[in-house]
Amino acid sequence: MSKTIESVETNPLRILQVGTCPSLSNKSELQYHIGSNEQKELFLRIAKNSGGGLFSHEFVSFTAIHQMLSKIDPEATITSILLNPILRGRSTNTAGFIMAVLLAKGVVVSKGKRSMQKGDPEGFVQAMQALIDAGTDLQVEEPGKAKAKDSKAEPPSAKAKAANTKKTAASSNPA
Repeated sequence: MSKTIESVETNPLRILQVGTCPSLSNKSELQYHIGSNEQKELFLRIAKNSGGGLFSHEFVSFTAIHQMLSKIDPEATITSILLNPILRGRSTNTAGFIMAVLLAKGVVVSKGKRSMQKGDPEGFVQAMQALIDAGTDLQVEEPGKAKAKDSKAEPPSAKAKAANTKKTAASSNPA
């Protein structure tokens, strides 16, 4: 398993924050989760997308993202392509969606349509550290796993079954 992707099954994370932000194109609303492991490392993931684009639900290491950003000149223009090396093998939308979260959190700042510059991640890190210190541990439904009742249609009632049977019998008997 990659050091930049965190599996919830092997290393459960405390969810510190659930938030929403627009996608970089402003065509959909994203829901994201920010979590922390026992070593107080930060991770983020996309939980939902109101649009139709597919994405990975796996947590991505903020440390890996921060390290990539630290190698970039502060005045350089960056795009979500910067994240591709740490998201190798994931949906191509994931990088753009993660970048949208980073933009919403001030880790990057907009420099025009779909291009950014490094922002100041310290405010984000301090806010998350305060949530860690406060013992925040939000309970969330795992992304991509619908509730059983939501994913199945209600079984028809006995009355509806009887009415349906009468219709079928009536339509099969010629008048």
